[in-house]
Amino acid sequence: MRSEGVKYEREKSSSNIHIRKKRVIDYTKEGAKIFKITQFPYIVQVLQKGIKICSGTILSPDYILTAKVCADEAKEEYSVESGGLYMSKIINHPVVGVYIEGHLALLVIRPLIDFELPSLNRNILLFEGVLPPSTLATIVGWGPIRKSEAHTSARDVKAYSFRRAINVPIIDIHHCNEEYSKKYPHNFVLTFDNICTLDTSGKRGCTHEDAGSALIVDDKLLGVLIFSGRIVSPYIPDVFIRVNDNEYNRWILSHVSPYSDFQRTK
Repeated sequence: MRSEGVKYEREKSSSNIHIRKKRVIDYTKEGAKIFKITQFPYIVQVLQKGIKICSGTILSPDYILTAKVCADEAKEEYSVESGGLYMSKIINHPVVGVYIEGHLALLVIRPLIDFELPSLNRNILLFEGVLPPSTLATIVGWGPIRKSEAHTSARDVKAYSFRRAINVPIIDIHHCNEEYSKKYPHNFVLTFDNICTLDTSGKRGCTHEDAGSALIVDDKLLGVLIFSGRIVSPYIPDVFIRVNDNEYNRWILSHVSPYSDFQRTK
């Protein structure tokens, strides 16, 4: 199942990218809030040569799920950082293996992510079930903040990068295709392996640097961001790969099984 579909070029990273750019956009009065690790303990950042390029999601102590575009070079270039805000330290995990399927990538990391206290990291389970119409979902990524937003210790302000989240409605896939056809003529067709989100006010959404961010419903992982509509217009949907009840789901479980063994209760 190596389907062709939505692709975009990732902007070249630079050493000061964390301070210059914001991810997980929210131009409402409330803004895209910064969250403690205990609120989204399964989100990590993916680095290439030490520079943050994407977000990732912890599925097990040794597997991180992200977008393919976040892992398209030699595995030696990549690492994952876990921990962060209100945790004793950020831990670096070199990537020792990469599995690719379609638009997703599974990163194999060492050392393993510790789920035992005092570590606050946890994994997330995959969403199961049927989504009701207009479900409100949460997009969670590891994005940068400005220095003026940092109200934590110097240790936690390292790279000015924390977990950020926004709530957005999921839209029908046919509606999503129509929006792309009208506003961004293209030669690809979104399928039921995709999920789209759209804030019709244009105030909430993702940027091209949010690739790999998690789409969460009922505290379960529903999708992984692969394409930001905001690179064209704030009124074009963001596109995710769905990871429930499809080939992507079965591919993940073939590698990370039984992943539920790692789920810890609070």
